[in-house]
Amino acid sequence: GVGWGVPGRVAQESEGLRDMFGVYRYTASTVRNIAGGIRAVEGTIKMRVLDGAALASALSSCGPKCAHCARVNEQLGPAEPAGRMVEVTGKFVLAGLMKTERTITPYCHLADGCFDVFAIPETDLLTLGGLLAKAASKPGVQVADPKFQHWKATWASIQPSDPNDVFNVDGEVAEGTMIEVSVSRRALTVFAAAF
Repeated sequence: GVGWGVPGRVAQESEGLRDMFGVYRYTASTVRNIAGGIRAVEGTIKMRVLDGAALASALSSCGPKCAHCARVNEQLGPAEPAGRMVEVTGKFVLAGLMKTERTITPYCHLADGCFDVFAIPETDLLTLGGLLAKAASKPGVQVADPKFQHWKATWASIQPSDPNDVFNVDGEVAEGTMIEVSVSRRALTVFAAAF
């Protein structure tokens, strides 16, 4: 996944904490970032998002006999770019692009060519803590909260206003120049032997 804002600073500062905190360096960096006051990043997120029936289908839990995955598997060949273009410019505490089922992005389907884009606009520590606690207590509930902006996208880019901003790309620090992400639908087929 890709994180910007607090996640980028956590990844950047955690390297300096490696000797002192070892595997806990990310936790120490997160506490340090939050205790030092939340600093927002500014920039533009552009994306091609799902809406209507496609969005409703994608916002479902995946599992055995998943109806959304069955519909995707019935479609042959590469997918045409789906959805509409959206652009959001502003200040954000954090933003992320993820293709994984986590508390903050609870709806993930392996082969649908979509990923979650989320952003939390500039806010205070109390509001942020409440939003994250809500997500931890019941995954998915934050998707309906106006303080938590969420989209299902097939393509997205983040363009920071400040070139000194950094991204957290799967735990590695990446420079704050524009980053672009897309996911291919049904790009891999896995065969498993049954014993």
